[in-house]
Amino acid sequence: MHKRAEQISTVEGAPDAPPRRDALVVLGMHRSGTSAMTRTLSLCGAVLPAEIMPPSAGNLTGHWEPRRVARFNDRLLHAAGSSWDDFFRPRALWSDPDALAEAIAGARELLRQDYGDNNLILLKEPRISRLLDIWRAALEQEGFAPAYVIMVRDPGEVAASLRQRNAMPDHKGLLLWVAHMLAAERGTRGARRIFVEFDRLLEDPQAVIDRVAAVTGLSLSARDAGAAAGIGEFLQPHLKSSAAVDFRKAALFAPVVRLHRYFLAKARMEPADDQVLDDTAAWMDDLAALFSPIIGELQVQRTGLHTAIRTLRQQLAVA
Repeated sequence: MHKRAEQISTVEGAPDAPPRRDALVVLGMHRSGTSAMTRTLSLCGAVLPAEIMPPSAGNLTGHWEPRRVARFNDRLLHAAGSSWDDFFRPRALWSDPDALAEAIAGARELLRQDYGDNNLILLKEPRISRLLDIWRAALEQEGFAPAYVIMVRDPGEVAASLRQRNAMPDHKGLLLWVAHMLAAERGTRGARRIFVEFDRLLEDPQAVIDRVAAVTGLSLSARDAGAAAGIGEFLQPHLKSSAAVDFRKAALFAPVVRLHRYFLAKARMEPADDQVLDDTAAWMDDLAALFSPIIGELQVQRTGLHTAIRTLRQQLAVA
């Protein structure tokens, strides 16, 4: 369980003087509005990566994230015995100084490839929330002063969206939301950061961008005629489904309810009790201690079945 930080306000640590280079990093769980926030920020002047992941059936308006970074993050998680849909903490493979240095060097190279010499870049890839030990160091070593925009969406809506897109069980979607949000909060302490409600972005994007600009100290052109028109055209109601998993009556998920309330308070600049973070992390640690051995065994069995199927297919192909 991580140690509780001192009370942290929503608006944190804007520097006295502009940094040499800035990076706006959009964090949060998959299906939480990170793509919508990223595209909106790009229309305000922040630079997108050179090679963007194309739209998909699950996100027709685009992901707006670097394809190479997504692949790199998948490899990092795999090396740590994890994956994008693993709600337990990845094994700290990079606690080995050499492995950590290699991972940071790889991330730095991708930053150079995708952003060149640009001084205001925009980075979004949901796996980064779980890999901030690497990406925060890579950004800073490349001379960037990162500012983090952490998206807050109702976890019931996130779970419903994951069920529709990935046929994921609702309970798994809820736990993934918790894991990503705890990691994003923990990994951005001491940095410039802001929490943003997805609903608020859709309702009043200019107000949201004004707040992001105020927190980060960056010049964002949300009120320019061209930017405002582009944002209005992009942020349409269809970006958000009204479906949501009703989990709040289940006593087991009371920690998820409390964590969501905590992040809503942070996004609304209201008082928030940081003890919620420790309590939720402890709850997740208890779940991991109870269920990770069982899940690990099932994963081994699944891997064995996949290997057996692949072998049979190869044998049939040459028969």
